[in-house]
Amino acid sequence: MKLIGFTQRIDFISSRNEVREALDYRLPLIFNKLNYICIPISAYSTKNSLKNLFKLLNGFVLTGGNNIGEYSRRDELENFILEYSASKRIPVLGICRGMQSILNYEKFSLVKIENHVKSRHKIFIVDKNQTLEVNSFHDFGILHSSIIDPFRSLAYSLDNFSEYIQHKIHPWTGIMWHPEREKKISEFDYKLISKIFNSKHD
Repeated sequence: MKLIGFTQRIDFISSRNEVREALDYRLPLIFNKLNYICIPISAYSTKNSLKNLFKLLNGFVLTGGNNIGEYSRRDELENFILEYSASKRIPVLGICRGMQSILNYEKFSLVKIENHVKSRHKIFIVDKNQTLEVNSFHDFGILHSSIIDPFRSLAYSLDNFSEYIQHKIHPWTGIMWHPEREKKISEFDYKLISKIFNSKHD
């Protein structure tokens, strides 16, 4: 079985004066169905321990939660993952904030978006010439027209924000919706994840 590493949301719990890392349990369930073992990655690990862990992994997921700049340790971890992925040709899927991390790493500017938090909307999938309804929980993004080399924008919302990108050189894919927050995972999402990590699902 393949091992996939997952970054985690960081939360400060003021009532306990604790910083916690968390992973939505529904996300590993999707990957378990695709016969992957999910490995949470701590942003507070040392670089040396991360390098040793990364040698065991067959892919990475940069998960949602937190805005870029909110927790520097998470920003540094995801940049380190992208650097490693680029050098070793290991696939990365960025979900919501994860897609933003990929763009930020390549020096693209994100902008504030209205009406994309806790909403649903349709996106247009370019290569399939079809629409898909997705959830939306982000307040930063990038215009479809602002996606240039080395990326392709493969889907965009009806208000022209990019929702699905691929890097032309590195094995990086980003989506702005959350597959794990759907009551029923769409066949589109299963096929997309399977394609990224080269697997089959039941």
